[in-house]
Amino acid sequence: MRSLARFGVENPVIAGIVKIAILVGGVYGALTLVRDMFPESRPNRVLISVAYPGATPAEVERGLALRIEEAVRDVEDVDRIITDISEGLCLITLEMSNDVEDIDQAVDDVKAAIDTIPREDLPEEAEEIRVRKLEPRLPVISASVFGDADEQTLKRVGEQLREDLLRLAGISDVVLEGTREPVLRVEVEPEKLIAYRLSIAQVAAAIRRSNLDRPGGEIRTAGQNISVRTLGETLEAEKIAETIVRTTPDGRAIRIRDLGRVIDGFDDSTVGGRFNGKPAVNVTAYKTASQDAIRI
Repeated sequence: MRSLARFGVENPVIAGIVKIAILVGGVYGALTLVRDMFPESRPNRVLISVAYPGATPAEVERGLALRIEEAVRDVEDVDRIITDISEGLCLITLEMSNDVEDIDQAVDDVKAAIDTIPREDLPEEAEEIRVRKLEPRLPVISASVFGDADEQTLKRVGEQLREDLLRLAGISDVVLEGTREPVLRVEVEPEKLIAYRLSIAQVAAAIRRSNLDRPGGEIRTAGQNISVRTLGETLEAEKIAETIVRTTPDGRAIRIRDLGRVIDGFDDSTVGGRFNGKPAVNVTAYKTASQDAIRI
């Protein structure tokens, strides 16, 4: 048997071509290799979600969960079915076996199984059933904004940092953590309600009426169709305070600010963050399987 070295000496052209091919392949692989900090994990879960507005958990279970579970139970390669039921919402997670190579095909199989459920067997008030694959998200890097500032300021700066990061090439998923959901509270003084002969229900109805986006129809022209909407929804405390609750016989408008105050704050959850002993918010960038962790 001839040695590899002798073959290379006797066939320099072929040896040169092989060497160049190896070098080109190495350079291409180095430039296109997706670098990661964790082992790659393929998506192997399918999420089924459906909203049932106003339904109790028991109604969601009877009307949706049991029927969907029965329909998808025989789908090939389904290892486990996990159902999460809450008021007005049903979430069903299907964990597929590791043998599944094409999760998109599994999603199609689940959709086909759900389509076999007769529509009359599902509640009329239930919304469209949605099926999608759950992509694994891996955290890559996080940044904290901290200091002796109030919660509003920290959240505003954190949201700006999140928007700045999303503008960078290669970053598509950034999550802001350590903040509470904003809430507007209307505090009405009982004495003023009595003085103006108003009730809490009237105040709530006035806010509800004035804080809506309403469709106004459509204008058809030769060139295009124009949708008309009345934009009344607002999340600003000052505008809520100017809401008119009632008009007196002499033409004076009674507004929310005449009855109490509107507080721009946060919900009552205990979410919060600290860094080096000071209040903080955290911004975390996540990657998908096709994104480069080192570049992010």
